[in-house]
Amino acid sequence: MFKKTTGSLVAAAVLGLSLAACGGTADKGASSAPNNEATTPPKQAEPVKLVMLQDGATITDDEFKNLIAAPIHAKYPNITVKMRRNTAGDKGIQDLIAGGDFPDFIFTTYPRITLHRDLGTPHDLTELVKAHNMDLGKFDPAAMETSRVYGGKDKLYAIPFSLNFFALFYNKDLFDMFGVTYPTDGMTWDDVYEVARKFSRVVDGVQYRGVHLPGLLDMSTQLTLPYVSQTTGKANVETDG
Repeated sequence: MFKKTTGSLVAAAVLGLSLAACGGTADKGASSAPNNEATTPPKQAEPVKLVMLQDGATITDDEFKNLIAAPIHAKYPNITVKMRRNTAGDKGIQDLIAGGDFPDFIFTTYPRITLHRDLGTPHDLTELVKAHNMDLGKFDPAAMETSRVYGGKDKLYAIPFSLNFFALFYNKDLFDMFGVTYPTDGMTWDDVYEVARKFSRVVDGVQYRGVHLPGLLDMSTQLTLPYVSQTTGKANVETDG
């Protein structure tokens, strides 16, 4: 996900590479020069430093280096990418905006796209995709559609980088102990809740909890209805959207 100035930075880097290629072409008029005359070295592209903001989505230092920074530098030696981590949530984003030094692109989760969109930090990538003939068909169709849903109508603020697949793990010994039927494929959250109720008890001084979720937002990511309607500005709670 790119902030508004990223497009010009990337364009400048590409332009610099084009000039370097032109600078490496020998002038036909210089072909009669003596062999011992020093030749003009090709013009080097100007150094470009980009900063990636890690906001919400998990990425280790090694993953950033091997999957993002190193491949970019290998293809464009004049470009160096550094990572800045947001450890202060929404306040951290607001502080970056207030400081006037917002990073060049963002590594984040789908739900966070809504926040960034409302704060005006991302840039619509539609025109850049067209200008560089980027084949969006290479990406998972569901992931692309989800990006558009969070981005809003006719907007593309994010390109999928990776996919997380959630799974429900359960302890068969506990199900056997409590005489509860094992979970089955196709269960809804309501089904899971009913099963979890049967485990939420204290037995012989041991507290058993029916289900543990990484976060409440994980239960809502399967739903595409945003909190607020982009057309009316009103809450979508208890509506059909």
